[in-house]
Amino acid sequence: MLQDSGIKLTTYASDVMGVSARAMMRALIAGQSDSPALAELAKARMRTKIPDLRKAMTSRFREHHGFLLKQMLDHVEAQESEIAALDGRIEAALTPFTGQIELLATILGVDHRSAQVILAEIGPDMSVFPTAAHIASWAGMCQGKRDSAGKHGSGKTRKDPSGCAQPWSSPPPRPHAAKAPTCPNATGRSCAAAATPKPSSPSATRSCSPPTVCWSPHSPTPTPAQLP
Repeated sequence: MLQDSGIKLTTYASDVMGVSARAMMRALIAGQSDSPALAELAKARMRTKIPDLRKAMTSRFREHHGFLLKQMLDHVEAQESEIAALDGRIEAALTPFTGQIELLATILGVDHRSAQVILAEIGPDMSVFPTAAHIASWAGMCQGKRDSAGKHGSGKTRKDPSGCAQPWSSPPPRPHAAKAPTCPNATGRSCAAAATPKPSSPSATRSCSPPTVCWSPHSPTPTPAQLP
């Protein structure tokens, strides 16, 4: 809708449903067409982009665009209101189980919402599961075992009918490992790659080029035996 009217708000607003963008869209719906005035509605960090926003808000926004944009915004905000009402209802219903939710949230990869989902699926009474293996199997977290007549079938886990395993379907991102220092050498390989031994081959024995020694401030000082 905005692109159709020539407005390039999405180029400078990372969240088109954020506070600044919504204020600008509401002003457009109300009939404001002055691009500098629209750009001044930017809040917080977006105010640094006001010069660009003045150009982005220059458009051919018509009454028909305003009508359609209002319908879209009203629909989104109505859904947000319903979600907020449901969230309040859920929080009230789970008030007696605050301790269990906080305990579940200590599991790596389980946030407050995921803890609520787990508790809603398995309940607070763990006596229905004789062992931890039973609940893991019920939730579809166990590796499958399909053996017949000495033949081994697929070991993938089954689909979880309860939805209890869903919070673990997208584990938290692992921290980035530190990259090995790189340094130029005759082959252009990194220090880590150059230090990895390669299997010997006839072509390697015929090579007469001297060995390349890589060193960086992060690696130990080479010994005389390592020098060419």
